[in-house]
Amino acid sequence: MAVTTRKRAPWLAMRVLAAVAITVAAWCAVALVDAGVDDVQRDAESHAPPPPPPIANEALPKPGRLFVLIIDSLRAPRAENMKTVRELRGESLFVYVRATRDAATVPSMRAAFTGRTQRSIFAFVRNFGHHSGTTPSLFSQAAEHGHRVATFSDGAFYEMAPGIADPRPNAIPPGDEETCQVRAFHEALDVFRSGADDVVVFHLTTVDHAAHTHGPGTAAYNRAFEVADQLVREANAAVPADATFVVMGDHGHDELGRHFPGLDVPTVGLYRGPAFKPGSVLGPVPLTIHRYLMSWALGMPLSPDYRGVGAPQVLAGPTPPADYRSPLPEISAEFLRAKRFKWLGPLALLVALGGAFGIWALGAVRFTAGRAALTILASATLFGAWGGFLAHHRLVTVPPTTTELLFNWALGLMIAAWAVVMRLTRRITATWIALAIPGLLLY
Repeated sequence: MAVTTRKRAPWLAMRVLAAVAITVAAWCAVALVDAGVDDVQRDAESHAPPPPPPIANEALPKPGRLFVLIIDSLRAPRAENMKTVRELRGESLFVYVRATRDAATVPSMRAAFTGRTQRSIFAFVRNFGHHSGTTPSLFSQAAEHGHRVATFSDGAFYEMAPGIADPRPNAIPPGDEETCQVRAFHEALDVFRSGADDVVVFHLTTVDHAAHTHGPGTAAYNRAFEVADQLVREANAAVPADATFVVMGDHGHDELGRHFPGLDVPTVGLYRGPAFKPGSVLGPVPLTIHRYLMSWALGMPLSPDYRGVGAPQVLAGPTPPADYRSPLPEISAEFLRAKRFKWLGPLALLVALGGAFGIWALGAVRFTAGRAALTILASATLFGAWGGFLAHHRLVTVPPTTTELLFNWALGLMIAAWAVVMRLTRRITATWIALAIPGLLLY
């Protein structure tokens, strides 16, 4: 018995090593595809029309001050019906905003304040990990132009920390969440009134938490919007006419209070200030538009990092410079998807052949060191080459959502379990099939 166990141990170790190699190779290929997104953006920029010629009287507006109230998970239909928002629309710019594909707070904040959308399969994970960063943003540009920035948040701006001179929490105890955040909001208004900071951003999260915990239509949800509306009214009264007051959402939520990658959860923005034409309406536009509009409100040049639409028709003041009239484009999901379908045939063939070989090799009765090496080499070559090919030719740049990944993997596990129950395959073979699911389905 001991001899049999010693003989089987190397076989088991080789099986595990080969299975891990297949999984790692598949995800490495995904990382290669992920890296190809920047290449697509550069390609779009290289084919962009040349900037318009300068105009004799073009100029930037007078540098201003900015107070921004971010209502986390501000759902567009509900926001339009907020009493104070309706009252302010006649004297403000109202913006219909498309949420980012990730529809999570940190990627959304990044898109709004950097002016770039990060299309990454791994971006959603970063929403839950906070660490210091050096991402260039509106905040860092404002600091370079002599503006002092204060933020009140729960850490959502951690990637843009170097540009923030005065980071503070968005809740001051004691009390429940609403009490603590309202107290911090009043402190933010005091900071803005004092003139110590030119840009003050407050991140209100009570609406998002009420939507998740209680759901739309409940008493707690309605209460959260009533409080948010009152804060909009107080901020509007506190921000003078020569400064800009902004109300915006980072994303919306659906009828059940959810927001996650793949859901269509639009939000809105409202800009009241001398830099915008009163009563104007814009959109639907990407969330990156906030970098464009806030830069104009602060009287700053549009950053060369900005990728998105221009909206000179809603800007008040002098004739905007060329960068505001024709910014560099952002790659569109529709354009990218159009390139996918012609490659589905060869893709299905290659993945099917590689998957069949891997499953056959791993499910063999006698799994030798030679077969393990061949399996590792073949899987790494297949997935690595295919991922590199897609990245090089820029074919897949709208990555699958987290929901799609989980659904596909769950479906694969169910099929494998059904095959075992029906005695169509052995449990060991079904296990290898489940391990190979990422490589077979991600593309």
